[in-house]
Amino acid sequence: MSDLYSKASLVMDPQLVDTGKVYSIKPENRRGDFDFTRSSAATRVNASGNIEKETQNLLNYSNDFSQSAWVNTDAGVTGGQAGYDGSSNAWLLTKFTGGSFSRNAQGLSTSGVQVFSIYAKANTLTWIRLLGIGSSNNPYAYYDLSNGLLGAKHSSVIDFNIKSIGNGWYRCDMVFNEVLSEVRIYPVTGDGDFSTAGSIYIQDVQLEQGLVARDYIETTTTAVEGGITDNVPRLDYTDSSCPALLLEPQRQNIVNFSEYFEKLGTYNFINCILTANDATSPEGVDNAYSMVANTTNGTHYFYHRTDPNLVLGQDYSMSIFVKANGYNRCHLTFNSNDGTFSTDRAIFNLTDGSIVSQDADLFNVDIVPYGDGWYRVMASCEALANADGTLLFGIVDDNNNIIFSGNGTDGLYIYGYQVERLDATTGASYTTSYIPTYGSTVTRVLETCSTSSNASTFNSTEGVLYAEVEALANADVNRKISLNDGTSDNSVVMFYYTLSDYIFFQIYKAGTRILNLSVNNVDKSILHKIAFKYKNSDYSVWIDGVELLTDSLADNIPANTLNKLSFDGGVGAYPFNGKVNAVQVYKEALTDTELAALTTI
Repeated sequence: MSDLYSKASLVMDPQLVDTGKVYSIKPENRRGDFDFTRSSAATRVNASGNIEKETQNLLNYSNDFSQSAWVNTDAGVTGGQAGYDGSSNAWLLTKFTGGSFSRNAQGLSTSGVQVFSIYAKANTLTWIRLLGIGSSNNPYAYYDLSNGLLGAKHSSVIDFNIKSIGNGWYRCDMVFNEVLSEVRIYPVTGDGDFSTAGSIYIQDVQLEQGLVARDYIETTTTAVEGGITDNVPRLDYTDSSCPALLLEPQRQNIVNFSEYFEKLGTYNFINCILTANDATSPEGVDNAYSMVANTTNGTHYFYHRTDPNLVLGQDYSMSIFVKANGYNRCHLTFNSNDGTFSTDRAIFNLTDGSIVSQDADLFNVDIVPYGDGWYRVMASCEALANADGTLLFGIVDDNNNIIFSGNGTDGLYIYGYQVERLDATTGASYTTSYIPTYGSTVTRVLETCSTSSNASTFNSTEGVLYAEVEALANADVNRKISLNDGTSDNSVVMFYYTLSDYIFFQIYKAGTRILNLSVNNVDKSILHKIAFKYKNSDYSVWIDGVELLTDSLADNIPANTLNKLSFDGGVGAYPFNGKVNAVQVYKEALTDTELAALTTI
């Protein structure tokens, strides 16, 4: 294989990426690097096996309380104090004598499910109050910095926590769902007591979307995002310890609150007891809900009514992450009561990761392990009417009954509910990676990837295009990987056809297709090593170590036209959606022995 590596003119093994770039190992002058675009955030499964999201701090000057972004009312701040992290970056927040509601505050404009957090330590005062000014409610919470206990909270607060960091420091956080115009920090005497002057230490304040406080992100003049932000390629570790470049179509999660299951109007829970932030989710943080079946003899589920309305003839995919918690089975149901769907249900076993049953109108039903007992269950169905649809998720007992009496203790853990509309413009009928939402629908846009023009890397008259790839589904829209001249007129194409099991291999010359080979009975949804050799009178296709196609066509595309490798047909059409483990280009036709070695699993 070392000899094959030396012969390759381009080698892309996705181990190293940067914003807007996927780097190639060869050529070493960086002229084979790939340009990558996706003008939205996204998620991936990282090397630790956890779902990784975009993170953010929505506040300005998150640890410089002397800036004008922070307004002191009957209070003052003094920097250079000993911090929780061994630095001298903490601040003394002092309440002046006579100030009833002394505070430090910052105005802003945010909305949705958010977490407000701060590191704090007692000084002459031993309590801190966090408050948000909202359009509907003013969520607040009190924290005892002398012993790490929680005080009172407003009824709109979803959750609040205090965690010891050491040396008297605590991280305090408050979770709420609100249209926010300001956040405030109060040094206080006690739970609801503003009477005494004094001071506390504060450091590193953060406001972010979600149900849990994450690692702190420093900001200055603007909010800062981290993680899988715009144009950051996704190296996904879902299937193995080696990453694959994940390329997906544009999709939208039409659920407004994908993690906040207590949101009335989005979710309606029947015969269930909910507890927020009750277990560690597939993110590796404690933002999963417990969903316990109460003692009623009946069904135990939630239903979600779609908004906007479903579209007649369109396919929809429903998915959720689930973990057993006393009960080991669950169901996804596309409800027929309003005529939007046929009555279709899939039941899943969370012990062995199997599909117990599925009704005939469902397709792409699957259950995928995510570690630590978590599975993602999914199913797709066609809408039968232009109307708001009703989708259900529920608990199933060990006898596959959806009607039973619970015990008020056992249930399931749930996280990350998603409903995707699936059509020809956004990809075909399969579930894609998780799209988190915190108050409105969210769209993850199409990803594109191609090399910059570089004629010296390619040979138009002979060579090999090699790809180690896995499609996201066996049947799908058309997807291509091509060597081209920036158009589709002159190109060497691997063509994942829309029908199940079909792959085409094509050559285009001056806009005319001069070669069209095809192989079927190949499951495109699993990883394959594929090599397409092209040379005048000597064409062949090798898949997983076996030569499957040959042709002796006596024609070539014009010399010196190929100058680009694209994960599409050459002009952006038919983008390849799938996982890419490796891509290589050879400027000469390899021998059968070399092709067998290159493509052997």
